[in-house]
Amino acid sequence: MQIKKILNSKESKEIEQLIKKNYGCEFRIRDYVVIISADEKIWLCSRNLAKIELKNIKRVNSIGLYFGKIKRNNKIQLSIEGSMLLGKDATKNIAEIDDINGYVAGKDVYCKCENCEENNFVIVRHKNDFFGCGVLRENGKIENILPKSRRMILNEDRNK
Repeated sequence: MQIKKILNSKESKEIEQLIKKNYGCEFRIRDYVVIISADEKIWLCSRNLAKIELKNIKRVNSIGLYFGKIKRNNKIQLSIEGSMLLGKDATKNIAEIDDINGYVAGKDVYCKCENCEENNFVIVRHKNDFFGCGVLRENGKIENILPKSRRMILNEDRNK
């Protein structure tokens, strides 16, 4: 991970506004040290990070919790952990799915969605659990964007 920038309070507030606009909830990202990597990924770290002399560290694989990624259209594609942090308070762009096995296997699924924007990132929820983000397409179809490394191989898929 190459650190592009450690955000100040004003810059963190801009990300808070994006979260409010996209997911309809308040999340105080300023309570964390917010790091933007070279590939526009958002990482959240404890404030105790300030106690470490970062200039002495040569190579870092990752720091903190991967929250999500800022896309070109000022949308935030949340990670699974990011969706868990925001999901319980979000009021917009939440998709309720029934086919959880299909989703965690990497398949596109259909959802019940209220207050969602088509062709936008949605938080994927099954009952009280959150499973990251997908892209809502026509007719309530969620395009699965789970990374292959986070997918589950189901028994019926192993037999093929």
